[in-house]
Amino acid sequence: MFLTVGVLCLILPVLGAGVFFPTKRKWAIRLVVGDIVLAVCCVSAFLAIRPLHLDARDIPALKSQGAAIIEALDAYERNHGRYPEALSVLTGILIETRYGAWHYRVEEGGRKCAIWVGDYGRNLFELSWDSDKKSWYLDA
Repeated sequence: MFLTVGVLCLILPVLGAGVFFPTKRKWAIRLVVGDIVLAVCCVSAFLAIRPLHLDARDIPALKSQGAAIIEALDAYERNHGRYPEALSVLTGILIETRYGAWHYRVEEGGRKCAIWVGDYGRNLFELSWDSDKKSWYLDA
């Protein structure tokens, strides 16, 4: 859609410039330059907001990365008797993915926790794990 709008924004004023300003070359050039800038902005906006959908080949890698986080959370829980308040407490754990960062929630005063990655609204999936069920759930 943005690409179509960008193309229309580029073409229509150029045609209009030829009709309304046949002798005003300077105005026509300004319109063309402005339209090129507008088209580039439209295409950039499209590329920036397009959703990144889950690639099925990424699921094992995400689960593996999540397993490292879970292992660190369980070790913290064994040493402190509760899960940490934030993932930032864990050192040396990679929490960034191509779908965004892993999210974390602690419940019941640190007795339960959950992690998840993905955003159903943006990526059309969410992969989650919670300490109660000790299993993965993929909502896609």
